[in-house]
Amino acid sequence: MKLRKIIAGLALLGLIAMPMVAGAAAKTVVKDDIKPATIKTVTDKYKGMELSYPQVEDLQNVAARHIINRDIIDTTAKFIEERQKQIEDGTTNIKVSYQVRFNKDSILSLTIMEEGQDKGAAHAFKTMKGINYNYLTGQKITLTELDKIGKKFDVAPEFTVDKINATLKKQAKEGKVTLLPDFKGITALPDFYMSGKFGLDIYGIFNPYEIGPYAAGIQTVKLD
Repeated sequence: MKLRKIIAGLALLGLIAMPMVAGAAAKTVVKDDIKPATIKTVTDKYKGMELSYPQVEDLQNVAARHIINRDIIDTTAKFIEERQKQIEDGTTNIKVSYQVRFNKDSILSLTIMEEGQDKGAAHAFKTMKGINYNYLTGQKITLTELDKIGKKFDVAPEFTVDKINATLKKQAKEGKVTLLPDFKGITALPDFYMSGKFGLDIYGIFNPYEIGPYAAGIQTVKLD
């Protein structure tokens, strides 16, 4: 089956990259004299699936490039595997795509989007995931590590569940966010992406039903 070959091919790419990541653990230090990463788009189609995902090229640190590309591949493969049966049966239409949100000063921030509709379903599905990297080292950047780049970009030094819940409730009162009627708060840090022309803003990603009803769609909330 072509779909199995696609998934196997993605997994194989990940395994090929794996031996090259030795010694990758490093501090989240960023530099502003590094040229942006070059992004190549890889595409494929199979039955009701359209697949588009990024791969990084032209990084001086070859090991970092492999780490980042492997993680992107793992994320993409997971999206496909979750609906493998429906894709094989031809009972779903699914599109996996991506968007580059920030790509400078040694930081790469991406969002991966899965959207489509299963046959007979009441409505379509749509899910977004944020992934953020230091392309000097290949290290993933998490919300708990933003304090290490906070001085350079003037971002909040620390994001906690309580702090984000306060932001959500404040923005809900301002009409910027739609919360579920019985919303009691998130219990884990959300996915996020980074964006900004003259600085760095952090946006939490909340998929349908995580904080709001389906009708609210994917909600991206500026965290402060």
